[in-house]
Amino acid sequence: MTPLVCAHCGTTSTERRGDAPWCTPCGIHLVLDEPSGEWTSVAGRAHRQIEARNARLIERTRRAALSSVEPAQNLIPDGWRAHAEQCAPGGILTLALHPPAGPVDAYAYLTPPHAERGWYVRVDNRSRGVDFPLYVAGGARAAYFATLAEAVQAAVTAVRIETRDGQPTAG
Repeated sequence: MTPLVCAHCGTTSTERRGDAPWCTPCGIHLVLDEPSGEWTSVAGRAHRQIEARNARLIERTRRAALSSVEPAQNLIPDGWRAHAEQCAPGGILTLALHPPAGPVDAYAYLTPPHAERGWYVRVDNRSRGVDFPLYVAGGARAAYFATLAEAVQAAVTAVRIETRDGQPTAG
């Protein structure tokens, strides 16, 4: 048997426990993480698989958000701007829709489709310190929109309501 090197401690392991290679210093069974070719623990391999899945999701949403900026800009009212934005460092990219500056600082951000769902829309009202998703009628479930156009329309409507809230209405 070819000696295996533990990815955790760098020790060459020739011992086996049961049917699996064993790293004595770490006290773990070793399994092969095929993408990296390294021998790690079962938990370590699971963690790497989750990280790889998340990296693919981030890349997929990055491409979708960037490619949606121009079409969204054509769908929003004059004076609004659309741009790709990262909500959290290392996180997924979203499509942000900002109305012209006004007394209420509110905008919408749209998460590109993933996991068999459509566009997910959140509204961030910084003036009030609230951030919320749009919901489907009749329940406390987040709404997903099948097309970018539907998501943009819903987002613009919600932001307009937020920026009008508490403001005098004409009429």
